[in-house]
Amino acid sequence: MSDKVSNGGAQVFQTVNREARLSDKVTAAILETIASNQLKPVDLLPPERELGRQFGVSRTVIREAVRALAAKGMLEVRSGSGVRIVAVDEGTVRESMRHFVHGSRLDYGKVDEVRRMLEVAAAGIAAERATADDIAAMDAAIVAL
Repeated sequence: MSDKVSNGGAQVFQTVNREARLSDKVTAAILETIASNQLKPVDLLPPERELGRQFGVSRTVIREAVRALAAKGMLEVRSGSGVRIVAVDEGTVRESMRHFVHGSRLDYGKVDEVRRMLEVAAAGIAAERATADDIAAMDAAIVAL
């Protein structure tokens, strides 16, 4: 007699939801604080020990979160000077996107499809909202080309 259970290949168990790591939660909380303008570019974050106390986590967790945000270009870590919020500009976004695209398996056909939809929508909105000065600037750019 066999103790093997056969279910004919049907899924017996449900997928287990994985809880986010503490450093990911801290990262999200810091990002939210920046997005809500409670922290602005050039502001310093409190020291690791104070952040750990405020979040109720270890300094190791804080270091991981800071490293993740620094890698995304959101924070600048300076030895002896602390951790500063970085202004998010086109360069920061471009660098983040470069890391994202480089480190993932994207279906470029789908990316192009989304890009085309967004560009058409953006062009429509731009056309609706264009002022006479905007149109003159575009005309000048076309002539310059």
